[in-house]
Amino acid sequence: MKFLLILMAVICLNLKTRALGLSDKDMETQWRLEGELDELYALAKAHIQDNLYKLKSATAFEVVKNIANDTAANPTYTTCPRRADANGIYTVKIPGHQESFEVLCDAELAGHGWTVIARRTNNSLNFFTNWMGYKEGFGNLSGDFFIGLNKLHAITKSEVHELYIHLEDFDGETRYAQYDEFLVESEKQFYAMSSLGKFTGDAGDSLRHQVGMNFTTYDRHNDVMNSENCAIKYMGSWWHNNCTESHFSHLFGLYLNGDNEDTFGRNGMIWTAWRGEHYSYKRMQMMLRPKCVC
Repeated sequence: MKFLLILMAVICLNLKTRALGLSDKDMETQWRLEGELDELYALAKAHIQDNLYKLKSATAFEVVKNIANDTAANPTYTTCPRRADANGIYTVKIPGHQESFEVLCDAELAGHGWTVIARRTNNSLNFFTNWMGYKEGFGNLSGDFFIGLNKLHAITKSEVHELYIHLEDFDGETRYAQYDEFLVESEKQFYAMSSLGKFTGDAGDSLRHQVGMNFTTYDRHNDVMNSENCAIKYMGSWWHNNCTESHFSHLFGLYLNGDNEDTFGRNGMIWTAWRGEHYSYKRMQMMLRPKCVC
């Protein structure tokens, strides 16, 4: 295992150092190869974890050869491929997660290799649902949906992931927030957001107050308020804090139309750092991607 990781790191480093002075076409080739190496690394880790008892005398080269043969016969991904053409629905098998499942991959919005975990574009899908709904996920990958807390935990626990949040207002302006680490715990820990890395972006950091918070729905009161359930108060599930600091962000709130200060107040899809606590956005998309192994 250790030898395999060193081998992959050396290959990635060599590709990185050759980037200087390359043409655009050669750069695209390099990015494609780096994406394929990322996939190979993830597949190798999963293969070793699932077949450790069979690999006591195997070499790293034999492991890679077996993976190549298996992949050619039956393509399997552990995450969205980091390729320019990887848009749409893919089946993934997460290491440590029993069942494979379908995910929506996005290679256009913020680069290659992103797995969409939540998307909202209109008011057709009700996000004000119960604990079981959020646990299993709801909606349709071809439209608006939430991937489900069980899958979200499996993905973020399998390796370090970064989080990307895309927002669009009703004036057609878009902004983003990106975090270089994101981790959601298991149901036993109420799907707590236990880790949130360094922020970059132009939408402002409105998620920081949710770090360490449990996930709360109208039928599962897991926030820090004893007197009231923040999911009921604000008509939306989220990693609510204390019903005041909860509202630095609340992207699973009601789908409303822009500024709602005089109507629904703070019950919409809120990201305070950009347009304030009363503005509900037109579109939002949350995505995950493994941090590069190189």
